[in-house]
Amino acid sequence: MGLVAMLLAYNCLLVAGYVHRRWKLARPGAPPCPKRLRDAEVAQFGIRQLALVGLLAYMFERGAWTPESVGLRPETPLLECILAGEIAFLLVVLVNLAILRVSGTFRSMRLVAVRGNLRVVPRGRAAKWAMAIFIMVFNPFTEEIVMRGILIHQWGLLLGSPAIPIAVGLVLNGALHWYQGWRMQMWHALFFCAAVTLLYSPWGLAAAITAHVFGDVLPLVALRRQLRAAHKARRLALRARSS
Repeated sequence: MGLVAMLLAYNCLLVAGYVHRRWKLARPGAPPCPKRLRDAEVAQFGIRQLALVGLLAYMFERGAWTPESVGLRPETPLLECILAGEIAFLLVVLVNLAILRVSGTFRSMRLVAVRGNLRVVPRGRAAKWAMAIFIMVFNPFTEEIVMRGILIHQWGLLLGSPAIPIAVGLVLNGALHWYQGWRMQMWHALFFCAAVTLLYSPWGLAAAITAHVFGDVLPLVALRRQLRAAHKARRLALRARSS
């Protein structure tokens, strides 16, 4: 239970830090919120990722968590878990697209999503490469082990029910991704539901990690193309209104 409490406190501190930064930016005379990550923020994110890797490795050696306690299913073939994660991510994308199409918000939300993804991309070439490595290589594993494996699956085992961990996890999931804006919360809620479903499926945490890899890699790889498409669609919409 000590590891669960430690990671809960860590995530609450991250949320509190974000709220404090937003409060400072909202004060009269404060500088505008930067649209891209600064180099110092990239370094901070990288240090946090490496610290989490070190903490998880140390606590694993101490027996504070095991593959089974975080929802890994060694009896299920890894390729099957990977395939399940890929299919789950595709379903999340399709459901999200269907909702946006039905609600008529696809065009506007595409630009919102691109701008949200730009917030985690710095401007310098070296900083971009560093951030890409931390997001695409480290983050899917550390975030899933911490947020789904320990703070939901293992905590649920300790409590005898996953209800409270899932509810807390949903709140933390929304708060930690609030930097992308409130309109992106539906996407993150859909992904959260898919990850938790995979966690308690026969494919377990490995499938959730696979889905998270796709969720972190694809937006960054396609970011430039999506940005051009969003701006082109916006220009066409403005021309249609003015004509």
